[in-house]
Amino acid sequence: MLFDRIAQGLPYEKIVDGMDFFCNFRMSKSTAVNIVARGIKSPVLTQHKEAAVKFMAQSYVAHFDETRSSVNGEPWWVHYAGNDRCSLMHVSVTRGISATVAANVMPHFHGVAVHDRFPQYQNEIFECDHAFCCAHLVRDLLALEQTGSKYAPKMRDHLLKLRLMAKENGGKIPEEKEAWAIGRYRRLVNQGYAETGGRNQPTTPRKKGRPRRSPERNMVLCLDKHQDCILRFAFDELVPFTNNLAERALRPLKNHLKISGTFINEKSAQNFVDLMMYIDSSRKNGIRARAAVKALLAGKTPGFIRKWLELSPVTMSKKAA
Repeated sequence: MLFDRIAQGLPYEKIVDGMDFFCNFRMSKSTAVNIVARGIKSPVLTQHKEAAVKFMAQSYVAHFDETRSSVNGEPWWVHYAGNDRCSLMHVSVTRGISATVAANVMPHFHGVAVHDRFPQYQNEIFECDHAFCCAHLVRDLLALEQTGSKYAPKMRDHLLKLRLMAKENGGKIPEEKEAWAIGRYRRLVNQGYAETGGRNQPTTPRKKGRPRRSPERNMVLCLDKHQDCILRFAFDELVPFTNNLAERALRPLKNHLKISGTFINEKSAQNFVDLMMYIDSSRKNGIRARAAVKALLAGKTPGFIRKWLELSPVTMSKKAA
């Protein structure tokens, strides 16, 4: 029942109807609510959040993303941090830097953060390296190709070729190909500058905000400024090409929004994602969802959480403190 509520995103009315239809057992909605509440109040959830922050702070690679949700009919955001062993989520009314700090992973993290090009993740208060999701770049370059850009398809093919080369070589491109990979990347960036008016192209002034630039120009500036973030996947076998891990983890929230609609309040939303990330972390550590739910309701802490709790305390970066 708790699994149906969290993993399937079903409202309580549908859970009650399902029990009646499949089990010939009719229960009240309040009973279903109370069963889920038992899981929410379990100390295992608190232990999971504490342990997960410790584990993520000492991980080498972490994925970050955010998705829009709804609380009491108003737009809210769910922020994600995780990797192939762990998942953490935080509900916030804002999408910006304050929510990323409140999520309590980035301020402690010193490894490689994989994310999209949203600037909040690259704030100077975070002391970590960055890797961009190249799947987003490939899609954006494809869109520029359809508008007539000459360098965009070449850059897209170059990134995809590097991805294939890294995959065939155990996760990173051969050392003898590194100079070629960077050299061709720089030539394509220079070609992009040439197509968009040169390096010192004048911008269109505006009364407020930064000067207006075309999408083609913005892409060239991004490729030039963030070369290390974009190509990191090619030189580090532990850094992935995409941020799909985070996007997959957040997808059930979209299903919940379609099926159940808005959350009643912030506490309801945070309780939901706390349960969701506990089940997700359990699955990643080889524990089936049913077993994870049974342990939660019985108050038994899974072994991977106990192991993470024994890790040394996390250290917040000086700038984020």
